[in-house]
Amino acid sequence: MRAAASLILVRDGADGPEVLLVKRGEAGDFPGLHVFPGGLVDADDNDPRLQAASRRSVDSARALLGHDDALASFVAAVRESLEEVGVLLGAASTDAAALQDLLANRRQRFADLVPAAVQELATDALGYFSHWITPTGIPRRYDTRFFVARLPQGQAVRVDGREAVAADWLTARQALAANERGEIRLIFPTIRNLEALAAFDSVEALLAHAQAPRAVAAIQPKMVNGPGGIRLLVPGDAGYEEA
Repeated sequence: MRAAASLILVRDGADGPEVLLVKRGEAGDFPGLHVFPGGLVDADDNDPRLQAASRRSVDSARALLGHDDALASFVAAVRESLEEVGVLLGAASTDAAALQDLLANRRQRFADLVPAAVQELATDALGYFSHWITPTGIPRRYDTRFFVARLPQGQAVRVDGREAVAADWLTARQALAANERGEIRLIFPTIRNLEALAAFDSVEALLAHAQAPRAVAAIQPKMVNGPGGIRLLVPGDAGYEEA
């Protein structure tokens, strides 16, 4: 099982908070599906240069996530945001689009850009939203931390064209409705995160919730066979403990 990090970018919209969903390219996992930007936590995300540039301390990250390499998950979320959608949470001497191009196809390591072009990583701007673990029985399993952050002022989304081929800003309810109509395709954790996001009527309320110290329980669905086929159960669902 691999550690992963996903970033829910949010902004104010006419109908309430909007979240960024990207459509995955045909290469890699989840082809054609809409997900939040994110990916695997790399060994490089523990690089001392990235830790030094992080505005969130190692101890702060460890207290939130509960494991020694927690800061790497925050760093990975910042890195994946830059790689996939050209949004940098931090301060740099080079514009985000140029940095995104340097990272394209792994031509340059993120750690090498820091501190050469990126002076600080705004890891403290990331709130911790949820924690999902892939069910047993699936070949590729991930231990994924979902973070949430506001889109930095003055920055625009620019998909990399490889991992992310399109991007949409939608309210959580709009995204769920589009999935129901078959206009986009969402995976189970994305749906459940969107359902939770729909409870917030402002970006401020959402960020206040995600930034507040609290216990975030890991959610590991279980697959069960029933008359309608395979269903996924989460803790609290009837039959979860027996599955």
